[in-house]
Amino acid sequence: MGAFGSYLAGRFATTETDTRAAADNLLAALRADPDQPEVLNRAFLAALLDGRADAVRLARRLGDNPAANLLLAGADVQAGRWERAEQRLRATARGGPVQVLQPTLLAWVQLGRGQPDQALATLRPLVEANRLRALNALHAALIADIAGRPRDAERFARQAVADQPQPPWRLAVLAAGVLSRAGRAAEAQRLLDGILASGDDAALAATEATRRLTLAHRGVASPAEGMAEAYTALASALRGQGSNDFALVLAQLALRLRPGFAVAQVLVSDTLADQNHPEQALAALEQVPAEDPLAPVVGLRRAALLDRLDRTDEAVALLRSLAGASPGMPQPAARLGDLLRRRDRFPEAVQAYDMALARGGPGGEAAGGEKDWPLFYARGVARERAGDWTRAEADLLRALELAPEQPYVLDTSATPGPSRARTSTAPRPCCCGRPSCGRRTATSPTASAG
Repeated sequence: MGAFGSYLAGRFATTETDTRAAADNLLAALRADPDQPEVLNRAFLAALLDGRADAVRLARRLGDNPAANLLLAGADVQAGRWERAEQRLRATARGGPVQVLQPTLLAWVQLGRGQPDQALATLRPLVEANRLRALNALHAALIADIAGRPRDAERFARQAVADQPQPPWRLAVLAAGVLSRAGRAAEAQRLLDGILASGDDAALAATEATRRLTLAHRGVASPAEGMAEAYTALASALRGQGSNDFALVLAQLALRLRPGFAVAQVLVSDTLADQNHPEQALAALEQVPAEDPLAPVVGLRRAALLDRLDRTDEAVALLRSLAGASPGMPQPAARLGDLLRRRDRFPEAVQAYDMALARGGPGGEAAGGEKDWPLFYARGVARERAGDWTRAEADLLRALELAPEQPYVLDTSATPGPSRARTSTAPRPCCCGRPSCGRRTATSPTASAG
């Protein structure tokens, strides 16, 4: 294949988010035509997205490319070339989404240079008056924590979670770690208790066992890790706005600085899944070790991807394993019920929902609260499809009692029966696999602060 053929194949692979084929073909095209600027830019981006070592070499030829500049700044940080890293960051083009991170990245470099006062001074004005106050306060807290300034760390951590009744998982976990090391163990535990009580997937990463892992070590322990954290937070925000391509670039920059960073791997997987690449998304999750605190959350995502790939038996086995390994947690059983219901395995789905409701909290099913209405609703649908209309009616009425304003519940509140069972259709599920529940059950654990 000639240079033009390789270039076209690489462009097509890029549109398909096939990073390996894109990098192979565009690097081949660049070797055949090394002085073509467009080929150089595309080959660099493909190499970066595929995690190739070639990316750094090509970045040195792209002085005006923001991603190349950030990649080289990260390489300087890893090599301890702090002054050069700061120069690169200050030279980053004005405007664009990365510009909002420049003060945070500079603060981490200043800490690396042994200037914690300057680092905190860089962030302090942004903590006091900035729309990204939570993000900047969190990083100020992390910097103060590493610098051995517990009172500053405590103050900034409190500012990071202020005005957020339920902070995102990553923000809550990092702030809890800072507060714990500052001697505020009760505050730290309250933050983690909030995650546990939320019912989100992230609650699986806030159990007693996982929180011990979370608090045992600093979530961010170096300038390189701090910069990776910042990239991941922005990437998560951009993904939420539909900017998936640049989110992947930022996630790869994070992984260059912090190889194996589970939060970034999950972000990569979620973004690839958004782009309808479940096989690649699943491969990204395989990089997360089983001992990582995020592993149970990763397991839920893996099961969903396996089912999308029609590897349903593997997905069912994984969810059963997660349910057995997470006693008292309803999420794996609820996801199992959702999967089985979508696959028309209604009696099995009912059993899974029974387990989820029994784990819903003190008192189990009998004490089900408002947040449990999706489970009663889903079990009611499964029972109706299985022909158990009497108990289906009881479940749907219970869901109506718990959430009288939910349109799905109102739509199915009529007494079910044989004719309804033949004609009714399950509502389109939301991202958590259930009806539009309005809860953040699928909240990304990559979200840090906003």
